[in-house]
Amino acid sequence: MSEEAKVKSLAKALSVLNCFKDGNMHGVSEISEIMGLSKSNISDILSTFRDYGYLSQDSDTSRYRLGYAFLDMAHIVATSIGFHRTIYPFMKQLSDDVKETVYFAIPDGKEVLYLDAAYPLHEYATRTMLGDRAWMYCTGLGKAILSQYPDNELAAHCPCPLISFTPNTMTSLEVLQKDLDEIRKRGYAVDNMEHEFGIKCVAVPIVDAHQNPIAAISVSGPSLRFDETTIPQIGAKLMNLVPQISLLVNNIRFH
Repeated sequence: MSEEAKVKSLAKALSVLNCFKDGNMHGVSEISEIMGLSKSNISDILSTFRDYGYLSQDSDTSRYRLGYAFLDMAHIVATSIGFHRTIYPFMKQLSDDVKETVYFAIPDGKEVLYLDAAYPLHEYATRTMLGDRAWMYCTGLGKAILSQYPDNELAAHCPCPLISFTPNTMTSLEVLQKDLDEIRKRGYAVDNMEHEFGIKCVAVPIVDAHQNPIAAISVSGPSLRFDETTIPQIGAKLMNLVPQISLLVNNIRFH
């Protein structure tokens, strides 16, 4: 909780809500222990969010998860900043071309925030990451963004320690730095099953007029379809697309 928060009770409630950013269900006792607050206090906060639709409660376990009210909010935000309207046609065209899923994300602290996705023609979206977050250091999108920061800022954009998600996750800043050097040379990042086993990703950064990273776009899919031939081909398609998307993104107000 921010020490500068003017409305302490609201800041406390939002801090409780942030416990659900991991996408899991949580109970009163668990959050009480995390927050260091009484169970009765936590229960009041959670039930209030439930009553307004921001949390839902499982009838069997009494545990809470994020509610559908956030879908309405997410739609309003996405529409207001114009990502879907301006960028999605390019994402969809690329997705149909390579027959894989295309993601668009922005940096948010040490994480990437997924804002949009396009799926290939006739493919049903069995999973969605819209609104999800992931650490930068172990995702294609995140590493593409990290490659645009100065070397001396790397640690500031990574958690400590670096968590291992798969055997391929880079858990050393030195190893990660070498990978970022390679990304800068070839122009695109590769997530070699570093965040999720069986999934590979190719991504490129999108920068502003001052070369600061403001977003990234990626192509993601089953690892068996991303081999030594297809990865460079996808990387080239992404790099060819970036100038058009960069022009659009830089015309959108992020803040």
